[in-house]
Amino acid sequence: MNEITPFLHISDARTAYALSEIDHPFDEVVTLGYAHVLGRECPRESTTGDQFVFTDGPHDYETFKAAVDYGLEAVEQGEVTLIHCQAGVSRSCSVCSAILAVHKGIDIDEARARVKQVRPRVDPEPRVWKSAVRYVDEHPQTD
Repeated sequence: MNEITPFLHISDARTAYALSEIDHPFDEVVTLGYAHVLGRECPRESTTGDQFVFTDGPHDYETFKAAVDYGLEAVEQGEVTLIHCQAGVSRSCSVCSAILAVHKGIDIDEARARVKQVRPRVDPEPRVWKSAVRYVDEHPQTD
């Protein structure tokens, strides 16, 4: 798992599943996934379960938006928040970038660069990234 800010972290599902075995600092563990499609349960530590299910590629913007809203609210309330998807590369990067851009009042591309700085392998799927750009365009920045 990688720290983007003290209140925002990014990871993959494998790490999220392992959280139950350690004393972790997270108040919120936001799962962006479709574990049921893979025949898995959501990680036990997930505070959102399968509330935010969307795939890389074609997806429902409203689900993406709801995930960002949830994570942004947690971060703004000072809750230590982990955002994870299956690989920690696309959906989680896009959601974290949108949260960071709105919360810090920075451009979405700068937010993505900051996420990439701590997790170099991020590579958002273009349609999911488009949702991140749309989210930031539609929401006033809070910082």
